[in-house]
Amino acid sequence: MAEWRAIDPIRATTVSSINGGVTGLTRTLAVELAPVRVNAIHPGFVSDSPYWAGNTEVNERMLGRTPGRRSLTTEHCVGATLFLLDNQGMNGANLVVDAGISLT
Repeated sequence: MAEWRAIDPIRATTVSSINGGVTGLTRTLAVELAPVRVNAIHPGFVSDSPYWAGNTEVNERMLGRTPGRRSLTTEHCVGATLFLLDNQGMNGANLVVDAGISLT
């Protein structure tokens, strides 16, 4: 998840390993549990999460790293979840919802 790598580089290895595991698990479960659909959402820095609420320094730093200074909110993550639930053609997908921060 982008927010951890950007704020605490020490955790980058752990987070990258976890994300790789989630990606592989999603794809494997999509095959093994068919016809049940299995997808994952990989959110970036969610600026209005309770964890970061009120921390304007971190929010500004992360906003500065995002193309177009876009802020990811919980509503964006909910929208991605509803998209995956509604779209029957999505299976084994790993959807990155991060307002573009992973591009920087």
